[in-house]
Amino acid sequence: MKKYDVAIIGAGPAGLEAAKILASAGKKVVILERNSVFGKKVCGGGLTTKDFALGISSEIADVKFSQVTVKTPLSTTVIKSEKPFVATIAREKLGKFLVEQDRMNGVDIHLNKEVKDVDKNHLETEDGEKYEFDFLIGADGSRSLVRRYLKLSNNKDATAFHYKVPKKYAKMELIFDAKTFGAGYAWIFPHKEFTSIGAGFHARDFHNSENLKERFDNWAKSKSIELNDDWYEAWVINYDYKGHQFDNIFLAGDAAGFASGFTGEGIYFAMISGAEIAKKILDPKYDTPELNKILKIKANQENVLDLLRKNRILSQAIFSLAGLVFKTHWFDKKLVKDFS
Repeated sequence: MKKYDVAIIGAGPAGLEAAKILASAGKKVVILERNSVFGKKVCGGGLTTKDFALGISSEIADVKFSQVTVKTPLSTTVIKSEKPFVATIAREKLGKFLVEQDRMNGVDIHLNKEVKDVDKNHLETEDGEKYEFDFLIGADGSRSLVRRYLKLSNNKDATAFHYKVPKKYAKMELIFDAKTFGAGYAWIFPHKEFTSIGAGFHARDFHNSENLKERFDNWAKSKSIELNDDWYEAWVINYDYKGHQFDNIFLAGDAAGFASGFTGEGIYFAMISGAEIAKKILDPKYDTPELNKILKIKANQENVLDLLRKNRILSQAIFSLAGLVFKTHWFDKKLVKDFS
């Protein structure tokens, strides 16, 4: 059995950020990733300047934007800034960038290593290899094995999907329409080689018989957006946070439910959670101030989400009113600041 100070399941932003900090402090760290490549995750690929402030190089961005178009049933608003404040990125590029940092710190990273069993101080992979650890970080996504081992339920999630459309759109757009998307929204995110066009739904707000993909496809057709099922991908976003430390076992990123239920934002929250958990492992007295901040932001956003989910007519009215408020110069500047 191989022995490590810290074992991390999942080589996404949360796991890689934690590994970087732990290894820099001299800890022996292993990351086990079930996929054959880094950054293999279905994602619209939106980033803001606050993500780059965490150390992600802006040079690996696909496209940078100094304005975002926000559409509601009653208005179209363009949020502008003198400098780019949002960007798109391919998750494979982000994964490669973060992995290169970790490898320089001496982290043992293994691809094609799916973990099948977890216990308090050891784990076993599908190929029969066993790893002993002092600490375990479950950074293994919305359907986390570690979360299941901890017997944590998941009652809050969102369904998201997108098409990678070969056509390159010029504008980044966010579309809010409660009649079609409920408390969710649609997006158009131009990348270098394609455009991600997708939507996020809170599926439990719709009748089980409703086909959310068909609902989205009909909306796209009404907007003359051509889609192809060969480029279709779907995923689940877990935002049911029930804690992140359970003795010597931690949950980070989507595994812990750190994603925002309102915006679906995951990369920033994942990296913050990974970094803060690493610092907590290094110093048990560390009170994780940055983690507390994102939990407060997440709670505030999900209070808004709860209001929107109560009534679709109310949601439509709120989205329409918000679109008009967005047109004010003060709010324009505030939104850009929030993105940053």
